[in-house]
Amino acid sequence: MDKELAELLKPLAPTLEGMSKPLDVLAIIALAREFYSDEERKRLYERYSKLQAADHAACEVLSNAGPHDELGWEERVRQHGEALANEQMAPRFDALEKRKATMAALGDFRKEHGLIVRLVEYRSHLAKR
Repeated sequence: MDKELAELLKPLAPTLEGMSKPLDVLAIIALAREFYSDEERKRLYERYSKLQAADHAACEVLSNAGPHDELGWEERVRQHGEALANEQMAPRFDALEKRKATMAALGDFRKEHGLIVRLVEYRSHLAKR
């Protein structure tokens, strides 16, 4: 009997799965309204957006930080000495530290405000449709 029922319901699976996401969104919205005021949600959306923008910018700076050659650290030290290698790599090291900081700030926000993050992700997903 269960196998027959499963076979009968199989064509409905895509429809039921399609209904699941909107129900998840509604549940997240309801929870967010329960835990955050409208003003607080707006403020947190803005803060999250700024954190994302800062992380994106830090990533760009890191990807463009010099030097732009193929030398690894050990080869650089062997060819130029440690002092010059440190000097050459300073912009990359600084950029890496800044990126670590932006990633940590985003991680902290995501831990503290998971509902807000999920709402932003759902909003982004729906906007792409």
